[in-house]
Amino acid sequence: MTDMEKHDQKLDAFFDAGRAEAPVPSEALIARILADADAEQTRVRPSAPRGGSVLSGLWSAIGGWRGAAGMGFAGLVGLWVGYAAPTVFDPASPILGGFAYEVADLALTADDIWDGG
Repeated sequence: MTDMEKHDQKLDAFFDAGRAEAPVPSEALIARILADADAEQTRVRPSAPRGGSVLSGLWSAIGGWRGAAGMGFAGLVGLWVGYAAPTVFDPASPILGGFAYEVADLALTADDIWDGG
């Protein structure tokens, strides 16, 4: 038997003794914890909506002006990328050495759809 196994057996004995005598909290402690939890819940409970319109609810769901600004910026970037897309899509150029697709090669045409691809 190695020294490490002896050490593990000693530790196992301590852990077994600890599991056998698990501490149980007193009733007074549990009552204080539950009272603190009830007080905290009433303190941070959100108030009910005050009958605002659908648009005000949507505005707050978006995140106010910060959320609207982020969504607007993302939309404008999407439009710009869609409009000013490069004519050559070349993801494998460094790997394959100049192998590139035209954007028209990647797009479906009516003939592709009717002929089955």
